[in-house]
Amino acid sequence: MKPRKVTSRLKDELIQLKDSRGTIDDLRLNYLNNFSENAKLIHFSLKGSTLIRSVARRQYLVFLISSIETFFRDLFIYVHSVDDELMNKLLKKFKTPDNYYSLEELSLIEVLSKSFNFQNINDLEIAFDQLWGISFLETICNSSINPCSFNGKVFQTLCISAMFPDWKSIFNEVFAIRHKVVHDANFRPNDITELVQKAEALFLLIPQLTIFLVVEKYKL
Repeated sequence: MKPRKVTSRLKDELIQLKDSRGTIDDLRLNYLNNFSENAKLIHFSLKGSTLIRSVARRQYLVFLISSIETFFRDLFIYVHSVDDELMNKLLKKFKTPDNYYSLEELSLIEVLSKSFNFQNINDLEIAFDQLWGISFLETICNSSINPCSFNGKVFQTLCISAMFPDWKSIFNEVFAIRHKVVHDANFRPNDITELVQKAEALFLLIPQLTIFLVVEKYKL
């Protein structure tokens, strides 16, 4: 893989992302705050007209993916910052010029994070393929937590793939719609009410289960 060229524009962008990231302790709360703000807006819009609800659903998918993209990017930077072995495995994928190691304001992993598209399942798998040693998303969605409280109920076992056997197709469909919404203002998807409901629940669960597994792995 070839890393992105470090331009002044890229450096400025990465510094802004770093400033907004906070510490690892902020990672989960940052995501939940982002999720909550957008969820409140969409649920408020349900009181509006059919047009308002339709527009709100499209935009909600955009915001959900923006939130989870930020979460995965920040997680990528964190785990490679604390795990030297993982970082060395990542570096073997890249041809990195010497100046990558002498950026004063930024760490190497922050720069390399821009080589991945965290809105794409294939890129997510490549970015995190050494974290568990097997499929990143499959591990998250097939892991179980017990007991666990969700939506006001206590479950003896919580497993995402048991709740959403079609989780991968939900991911792919949401990413595809998001791309069309952002790049084609004329695009009007068919009724996506059920998809939005599933995506909302799925995108609430996956980051939290991911944090659980990372904490378990690194004994944080």
